[in-house]
Amino acid sequence: MYLGDSNDTIVNQALTLSKEEVDFKFDTEVMIVETNENPNEMGAIPYTDDVDLIKYSEVEKICEYRKLENENKFLNTKLKDNEAIFLIPGNLINAFNFNVDFKLGDKNISIIDSYTMNLFGTFRDGRPIIIVNDDTYDSISKILGSEKDSISCITLKNFENTANISKYIEENSNIHVYSVDNFDKESYNFVNSIYFIGLFLSLVFIVSVGSIMYFKCISDASKDKPRFDTLRKIGTSQEYINKSIFKQVGIFFLLPGLVAIIHSIVAGYSVASFFNQDGKISTLITILVFSLIYLIYYLVTAKKYINLTK
Repeated sequence: MYLGDSNDTIVNQALTLSKEEVDFKFDTEVMIVETNENPNEMGAIPYTDDVDLIKYSEVEKICEYRKLENENKFLNTKLKDNEAIFLIPGNLINAFNFNVDFKLGDKNISIIDSYTMNLFGTFRDGRPIIIVNDDTYDSISKILGSEKDSISCITLKNFENTANISKYIEENSNIHVYSVDNFDKESYNFVNSIYFIGLFLSLVFIVSVGSIMYFKCISDASKDKPRFDTLRKIGTSQEYINKSIFKQVGIFFLLPGLVAIIHSIVAGYSVASFFNQDGKISTLITILVFSLIYLIYYLVTAKKYINLTK
């Protein structure tokens, strides 16, 4: 990805020399516009002074080549004149109301929806993007006459030689290339370490809770044994006693489990929304893992309880 034409001579030379097969090429245009005339004060859009303005049709074309986050939500929205979609950058915490009205030239633009959609990665330095329909874009372009950038994206079927191609282009032209080799491995490793610590602490807490509940039930089993002996003497079958124990232990495990699951759903949704992430899959996996471990503790506890009360 770079600023310029996808048919640039140097770029084509680099691709020819590399003998790599191109999957697709895509050119688009963005217009840099200011949404806050006074940087010393908070503008209409929180913590946003300038944005990339892009046509709705251009984003539609990008969706044909790439699978984007919130793609279906975007494609189901048809923008009217002077309506806009605000794409929240990943580094901007989603704790504000971005559905606001603001002025661009003599037009009053109304943001009707806001969500994350990673169009250009970190290529544009995390600058927010506003999508408007084609007519609104052309009108604003005539009114403001703002600077426009042509962005070219070339995707190869084989990414292994990307570093050499980028190096050749940058050495023989003034083009700065953003490629998969610009990926920040240190940040990725840092995030992975945070995930590992969180996962480890979660497992520790789950095992601790399960163990506490297990030993609580086992300690009660010795006290309840005389009561179950009395039930046997009056003719109650062991099968009926076993069923009652499973229900008793189940109720004991059920309430804390339900509270934990509800807390996970609410917390997962809040954190994911706050940091502009889609947390549905991770929350679901967490709940399934917790439920599985919790179920194992429940079965082990119930069977141990039965053995101690026989």
